[in-house]
Amino acid sequence: MNILFIFTGGTIGSRTQDGIISTVQDIPYILIDSYRSVYGIDFSFDTLSPYTILSENSDGSYIMLLADTVNEAIASGKYDGIIIAHGTDTLLFSANIISLLTPDDSIPICFVSSAYPPEDPKANALDNLHAAIKLIKSGRFSGTIVPYRNHDNKVYIHRPLYLLEAQPFNDELFSLKNKYMGIFDNGDFIRGCEFAPERFIRDISVLNRLTSSPISSTALTECHGHILHIRPFPGMAYPDIPLGTRYILHESFHSGTINTVSENAKAFFHEAYEKKIPVYLTGVYGGASYESTKAFDSLHIITVNEISPTAVYCRLMLG
Repeated sequence: MNILFIFTGGTIGSRTQDGIISTVQDIPYILIDSYRSVYGIDFSFDTLSPYTILSENSDGSYIMLLADTVNEAIASGKYDGIIIAHGTDTLLFSANIISLLTPDDSIPICFVSSAYPPEDPKANALDNLHAAIKLIKSGRFSGTIVPYRNHDNKVYIHRPLYLLEAQPFNDELFSLKNKYMGIFDNGDFIRGCEFAPERFIRDISVLNRLTSSPISSTALTECHGHILHIRPFPGMAYPDIPLGTRYILHESFHSGTINTVSENAKAFFHEAYEKKIPVYLTGVYGGASYESTKAFDSLHIITVNEISPTAVYCRLMLG
């Protein structure tokens, strides 16, 4: 068994000094030593660190460098799995883009993070790392995976496609509609509804059909002014559509709805249609829906059912 550790900084690569959390070069190796002392290491491994930043400072150029590093490792044929130590703030973006830029049947690529610096007793770094290593050792998983321990002490195994952003003032991670691959509970793996790949393959296909533009990693180095991202709130005034906009990503309220009676909203959606700019609405459920959703067709709104808004944004970033 041979594993590649890729360290990128983030909280999992940080230490608290004088009340300030900052990245420290030796923390990743302290993390491995801590793992060794608790669980032992019965596998070989290599380490790489293509960059070291706090993840809130990430941009497309860093993610492209990470993607290149991952794809080179896969192409080498040397590794049974890859573990990427990454900050939580932008983990969803990196994980979704890596998922889109690597084969679904690749060796497992596990994103491991921590709610607190690894030396903090409240940190979940070791539990997340242990879950990643167990997933790789099992030989039953492929593609991009995010193991993360919540406050209930269970480690949830997420696919980036369904993973939701952490809420403000909360350091837990959840998948929409509990679409987990599985859960480690007291060390035992319990299969989730997304353990079988069929629905995931279907939803990835839906994601890739949102645009006819091919996926291009070089698009990551550009500013993404071609995406207008909107979140709803009562009484909102829709913005003018900036020149150069190619896609509009519109989130919904939790019930999969938006205001469809507002004249301002109607004018906005009709303007987008006239300019041939697709409007993608996320947060929408399959099945029964509210009366307000009947207007989606007449407003030329394209609904994206049960895929995370971040996953949609990342696909639009890439082409």
